[in-house]
Amino acid sequence: MELALPDLSQSFQKTKGFVTEQVGKAVNSTSETTAQAKSSLYESADKAKEALTQLKQTTNSAVNAVNRATNNALGNVAETTKKASNSLSKAANQAVTRVSETTDKAVDAVSNSAITAKETLTQTTNSAVNTLNQQLAKL
Repeated sequence: MELALPDLSQSFQKTKGFVTEQVGKAVNSTSETTAQAKSSLYESADKAKEALTQLKQTTNSAVNAVNRATNNALGNVAETTKKASNSLSKAANQAVTRVSETTDKAVDAVSNSAITAKETLTQTTNSAVNTLNQQLAKL
């Protein structure tokens, strides 16, 4: 008497095809999400950099305007007023230098964060793909 055994090879192939399809979808979804995250991160970093650059330009313009107004106002004033003007100009220049340095550091920090985030996302994606591939290979 013969026993009818199910076609295990065909069943395995169907299962393998299903798993392969699901892994492909997961990889595509991960890749799309990673690309969107990268794009969003770069966009945010660019906007932050633009805002910091505009802040720096606005600060420089304001300091320049203050210096011009101060110099015009002090043009016909006594020696004591001239000394005060020099002191204010020095403080304003130091403030510009500090704001400029702080802005540059902030821009560098945002850029470095974007690079680190990109690397982390890439590593995470690669790790997920490798894990999925390893699991698929076990099937």
